[in-house]
Amino acid sequence: MRTYIAGPMRGYPRFNFNAFDEAYVKLYAKGHIPISPTCLDRVFEGWGHLPPKDLVVDDELKRRVMRRDLAAIFECDAIYLLHGWKGSEGVAVELALAKYLGLKILYQVVDESFSCILCGNSNPHKLSCENNPAWREGE
Repeated sequence: MRTYIAGPMRGYPRFNFNAFDEAYVKLYAKGHIPISPTCLDRVFEGWGHLPPKDLVVDDELKRRVMRRDLAAIFECDAIYLLHGWKGSEGVAVELALAKYLGLKILYQVVDESFSCILCGNSNPHKLSCENNPAWREGE
C-alpha cells in the first residue's frame, strides 16, 4: 500500500524531518511503500539529510512543495497522520484531498507514557530532539 506521510513541519526543529524519517522506517517495516514529503524535499529541493538551517519558508516555496506533495497523494492508497497533525495547515489540505480521493486514513499511535529522556517532551521525537547529540551533528 502506497502511504503518504503527513505531519507538522513548520515550528519544529529542522522542520520535523527526523519524525518523518522514523515514520518512513516503521511503515516500510510493516509492508507499506511510504511516500514522505521530506524525501521529496531532499530530491526536488536538493537538500541533504536535513533542510538548510537558515531555510526561509516563503510563499513561493510553500506553493512549490504543496503542489508537489498534493500530486504525490493522488498516487497513494492511504495517508498516515503523524502526532501533532491537527495543528498543521498543510496537513489540513493534504487530509482534505485524501478524504476526497477515498484514501485510507491511518494515525500514528502515541504512547502517552512516552517522554523524551533528553528534554522531557511527550511528543514522539526521539531522533529530532534538539538535545540529541546526533541531531546536532546533522546540522
